[in-house]
This record gives sequence, C-alpha cells and structure tokens, in this order.
Amino acid sequence: MRALKTLIIISIWLLGATIIGLAWADETVNSQRVNPKTNQAWLSLDQVKSSQLLFEAKVANTNSQQPAQPPLYWQAPTVQTQVNMTIQGVVSTTQLKQRFTNASDDWQHAVYVFPLPTDAAVSHLQITIGERVIVGEIKTKTAAKRTFEQAKRDGKKAALLSQHRPNLFTTKLANIAPHETIEVELVYFESVKFDSGEFSLTFPMTITPRYMPNDEHQQPTFQQHIIDPETESETASNTDNSPLPHMAFTLQAPAEQKIDLRVNLNAGARLSRFRSLNHSVMMTERAHGEYQLRLDDHQPDKDFTLVWRYENQDLPTVLNFNQHYDNKLYGLLMIMPDVTSDPSDETLQPRELTFVLDTSGSMAGDSLNQAKLAFKQALTSLTAQDKFQVIMFNSMAAQLFHQPVLANSKNKQQAWRHVASLKAEGGTNIADALDLALTPPSSRLPLVHEQADSELLAQIVFLTDGSVGNEAELFQSIEHKIGNKRLFTVGLGSAPNRYFMKQAAELGRGSYHFIASSKHLPTELTKLFTKLRSPVLTDLEFTLAQSQASIDVTPNPIPDVYRGQPVVLNYVIDSSVADNSFIDIRASEKNGVQPHDATLSGRYQQTDWQQYLPDLINQSTGHLATASAQTTKLPIPALASVWAKKQVANLNQQMMLGGDREQLKHQITNLGLNYRLVTPFTSFVAVEQQVSRPNSIPASEKRIANSLPSGQRLPQTALGLQASLNLAFLILVFCSLLLWLRHKLKAKLACDKQPQGQNHAN
Repeated sequence: MRALKTLIIISIWLLGATIIGLAWADETVNSQRVNPKTNQAWLSLDQVKSSQLLFEAKVANTNSQQPAQPPLYWQAPTVQTQVNMTIQGVVSTTQLKQRFTNASDDWQHAVYVFPLPTDAAVSHLQITIGERVIVGEIKTKTAAKRTFEQAKRDGKKAALLSQHRPNLFTTKLANIAPHETIEVELVYFESVKFDSGEFSLTFPMTITPRYMPNDEHQQPTFQQHIIDPETESETASNTDNSPLPHMAFTLQAPAEQKIDLRVNLNAGARLSRFRSLNHSVMMTERAHGEYQLRLDDHQPDKDFTLVWRYENQDLPTVLNFNQHYDNKLYGLLMIMPDVTSDPSDETLQPRELTFVLDTSGSMAGDSLNQAKLAFKQALTSLTAQDKFQVIMFNSMAAQLFHQPVLANSKNKQQAWRHVASLKAEGGTNIADALDLALTPPSSRLPLVHEQADSELLAQIVFLTDGSVGNEAELFQSIEHKIGNKRLFTVGLGSAPNRYFMKQAAELGRGSYHFIASSKHLPTELTKLFTKLRSPVLTDLEFTLAQSQASIDVTPNPIPDVYRGQPVVLNYVIDSSVADNSFIDIRASEKNGVQPHDATLSGRYQQTDWQQYLPDLINQSTGHLATASAQTTKLPIPALASVWAKKQVANLNQQMMLGGDREQLKHQITNLGLNYRLVTPFTSFVAVEQQVSRPNSIPASEKRIANSLPSGQRLPQTALGLQASLNLAFLILVFCSLLLWLRHKLKAKLACDKQPQGQNHAN
C-alpha cells in the first residue's frame, strides 16, 4: 500500500513538472520573439482584432528542423480613424481614412488589416505619406504583388490592397520613413438594407476571432483568419477555406486607438426614427430631410449600425435609381411585392423547428447570454402542434432529444433548463452542427415518424457569432443538404461574421438577423418570428418583354422574399435600348393585358403571382448616382460599381459551390479590372516613382496592444500559457498538501506508538 501511495504521488509530481515544462518551453519560444531594442513581443496576424498598422519583422529561423513560421509584425500606434458616410436614396458612399505614425527612428514596411461591409465595392485607394499622395491602380493580384515587391526592393514607397474575404482586406505599405505619418484612404459603395419598414446600414469596426479545424492533427483551434497578401495564394483567396495560424487573444484596449465617424443622410423626407443601435451619438436635422450624425473619439470595439424610418409608412411600391455610364444604364431597383399583408395569411401548418446554439469559447460573455434569451423567447412562439429539437455545439455537436419532440410544457421546460446551464468553451465547429441539423441519421426517425413528419414545415434557427474561417466548406454543406428545409441565421455579439451569416441564410433560403445587445432582442426576434410564420414569395423571375433588349440582372437567381422584405435587383441595360424602352412594376387588377416591358413573377401560397413594370426607367426615383459620383470624383459611378460587386459575389459563390474555376476566375478578373474593384483576383497597387530609402538602410518594426470585441471575454480555448501555468500550480499545491498531510500523519502515529513501547518495556 505504501508503495502504491508513493507511486501515485510521484506520478502527480511528474505530471505537474511536465505541464510546467511545456508551459516554460512555450514561454521560451515566445520570449525569443522579442524586439531586442524595445523588449516588446512580436505580433502575428492571428492577434489582430481591429483595424491597425503592422510593421513586418524579419526573424531568422534558428532551427532548420522546424517548419517555417508565419511572418511576425510590430504594431504601429494608431493616431486617428475618420469615417465619412454619405447616404442618398438606397446607396451609401463611404470615405475611410486612418492615420498612423512611425514613431521609431527606423524605416518600416507595414501591413494594414481591416474589416469592411460584405457588399462593399472598394473602388479607390490612396496613400498619403508626408506631402506626397500615391493613388492606386487596379491590376491582377499577381501583377500587383510583383509591382509592389519590386518597388519595395528598390526603396520606393508603395502600397498594395488585397481582398482576403468579402469582408476582410489587407494593405501592405513599403518604405515608411522614420517619424512620418501615413494616411490610408479608401472609398467604397454599398446599398442599404430594408426590412420591416426600416432602412439600415452597418460599418464594422472590429474583427471577431475565427475558428478553423486543424486538418493535420484533427484538433480544432481558435484562429484569426487574416492572411498576409504577400504569402496568400490566389487559390486560397477565393475558396474562403485557407488554413489559419494559431489564435491568441489580448483583453486591454489601446487608449490611442480611436475613431471619428460622420454620417450625412439625404432622406428627401422627414424621418420618424434615425438612431444608432450600438453607440451614443450626436444627431441633428440640418434641413428638411437632411440629417447628420456624429460619433467622436470612440473605441472601435463594436460594429456601428444606423437605422432610420420615414414618418409616412406608405412608401412607394417601387424605388428605382439609375445612371448612364459607358453607353450603358446601371440601376438599382427596390420592389415591395404587391401581396396581401393580412395576418390571417400566417401559416397554420405545424412546424419542426430546430434550434442550433453556439456555445464555443468566442461566445463567452454577452453573446451566449443573448443566445439563451433568444432561445427562451423563441420557445414561446411554438404551438402544441409544433415539434422542436435543440442542438448545441462547440468543438463537438450534440442534440438534446433523441428525435424532435412535441412543443408541450414539459419538453419546453426541460429544454430551457438545459440551455440555461450551458457555458461557453471549445471551438466553433459549425460543420458538425450543420450536419446534425440538415442530415439527421435515419435511425433517429423510424419510418412511421418520417411519414408523419413529412407534413411538418422544417425550419432551422442558427444562433451564433459566426466566428469561423472555413466558410466555403460550410456553404457547400448547406447547398448540398438543405433540401426542403429553411435556414435562418441570428448573428450575436458586437462584431459577428456578417459575411457568413448573410451567405448561409441566402443559401438556406431563409433570412438573417443581427442582435448586438439584449435590448435589441424583442425587435429582431419579432421580425424573425413573423418570417417563420408568414408565407414566402418563391421562384422569382425578372423578365424583359422586348426580345431585342438585353438586360443583366443580379442576383440571379432571385432569392425568396419574406414578409416585410423587398426584392432588390441591380441591373444594367444598353443605353440605346433604355432610351426607347420602359420598365415598370405595378399591380394590375384588370383582366386585359396591358403594355409593359418587364415583369416580376413568382409563386405565392401555391399559386402563380406577378407584377407588371411600366415606365420605370423614365421615372427614376432620385439623383443618388450623380451626387455620389460628384462627391467622390471617381471615374466609375456608384451604381456601376455596386452592380459589378454583386456580379463578383454571384460568380464567387458559384466557384465555392464547385463551378468551373478557371472560367469564373476569368470573369471575376475582368469585372475587377474593367470596374476598378478589389476582388479575389484583382488588387490595388500604388508606387511612388522616386526612391525614398537607400538600399544600405534596413527596416525595423514596432508593436502596440489590441483588444477583443466589446462584451467578449477570453475564450477558454485560448487560455494558452496562463492556463497551463495555473493548472500546474494547482497540481503542485495539491501534491504538496498531500505530502504535508502524509508527513503529519506519520509523525502523529510515531508519537502515539512511542509511549506504548516505553510502558511495555517497564
């Protein structure tokens, strides 16, 4: 027995020593990544959480047996960020300026990492360094990279802007002189969103850490999916599935990293609501229908979302904006379908509703609390005829019930008790959760249940922050397995992955919603429940009657439309045809056929539906395109850029879903070059002609801290060294306590036996 106790104690000691040794080794490796001049740790791209300038470090690999490590960087101090948004009609023009200062005495090469809206059509790059302005040119990604690298070697100032995801971009800067201030200016266009009577627009200010499975070791890890444009391949850039470096987190926000934001809204009429959802702002009405909003000196730790509503709720059935450019007419069409809005139309068909809850480490804090509250409120929307299932996932996915159960009080209470006890930990393994929700094993549903449940309306509500990096894999899974189900995504937290949430919902023929804080839960969930219960306008088609007229409409196919949503189309038509054609959309109750040039048709409540479109081009809604073009002085106007961006998005989706890669790549590249857009295969590059840095002068690097999105705590999957040290310390304390108790016990036993021995001797 004594030998066994000794063996146990020695084993515990060895375990503790091993953990400390691993932690010490990890700390030793990290301590080697230190600037010898400033004694500051180097930063990898996986640590970036918000827009910031990174100076590239040149680190020698002292161990030839080890694989090459990802590039390391120093962060430059962020002086100020300025955002100017001008909204006219349903299109926004945004000028983004960020000023950075190289405070060191050395020349620098830099990397600038930042998020943008998913639909942002980036059409201009300008770098100002000192007194000089460098304007970007659009080239293929390969040619742009080659131009940038040559300028970098020659000592010329240069900039390279590339897309990594539709909502993530990277800029590289070369040869920044000591104590110079660098201003990066971008211009992009995007269309505003309309849903349930409200317009909205979002400017992302921070990046949520991403998760991606590790194929080599089959171990999920949290990652920040931002790839260096210099090392990123074109193949990886379009698949949205490239590997990620190891993820790390920091909690303290840098005091100097601030943002100023201005919004000018030309609404054209009085608004009943105009406010920011996530920030306290200053708002003024400058003139009738013209509003201005200011956000000063704010920490960029949460997405900025603006919503507005008109006083007169009877908005036009059709909003149409168009503009001539290069012998073509570009337009943006927003159509409110002429369908009955009687609440009695809400479907009484029983539903099978599957709730999928993200409990991964990135949901720690406000996000998981929001998910729980949303689930609790969603349970109240279920009737006794409905069935429901609950799926929880982090590194693994599991379901609460063996099969969907009736939505009675007993099952609802059991589900809520379980969900209320959930904690945030592990990775964001959405792939397993989707597989469980979309393709349940046949053994879970015996044949008798399959026949009975075939009459149920299958809907999936996905509650997550979308912090994943393998988007393409997930999109393919949804496309191939969705069947007759419908997928609704609810993005949680202050900075969800909006690209994933939006694209997943579109592929799943559902809708997407975002909830930044608990106070927004009732409004957004009401919208969601309305869509879950309302009929859907499906199989939509937009046709032009005149055979000689050529019109290109995107998106194609047109997605399904839920109650409160408009049909939004971007179109281009030859000007020669447009001058003699008429497009209009209006409901016709007459039995006779009226002259028209376009028709929107589809299916509504199992019957054919259509709307005619008369004289729409000649009765354009507003002057947004001309105003936007004049404001930015760009060669290509807003509506042409927005149309091209939508085309790129459609083609990129086809590529992700298995389309002809070479053909689609060629089409995307041509769109990027012809319309001066950053795409997966085109980049902006700007090079100054004169040499700034002599070849004999090297470059050095610097770093500042960065923060997680607001409301997000340190994920348990990302504790790293601290967790190892804490665990080792607790084990050693426990071992020491056992040894101390053992020593005390032996001493007491010895004392008890000694008198007995003495008495026996006497």
